[in-house]
Amino acid sequence: MKLELEFLGACDEVGKSAILLRHGEKSVLLDYGVKLQPEPVKFPPLVKADFVIPTHAHLDHSGQYQRCSRARFCPEFSPLV
Repeated sequence: MKLELEFLGACDEVGKSAILLRHGEKSVLLDYGVKLQPEPVKFPPLVKADFVIPTHAHLDHSGQYQRCSRARFCPEFSPLV
């Protein structure tokens, strides 16, 4: 099986960091942030994932998680240690 990467945000901008990793039936989001400036706030697309792993707690890396969790698209969360 191959590992697939999909960049959902932050490739050509600051903020909205979100990388979707897929391997077979499993998927993991590395970061799931928002872009705060300029207003209005911009979100990466809402996607389903088995886990979300934030690199750190700034909103541009973790601000989308609450929206994902409320939609029950991201049932598990790996908090920062």
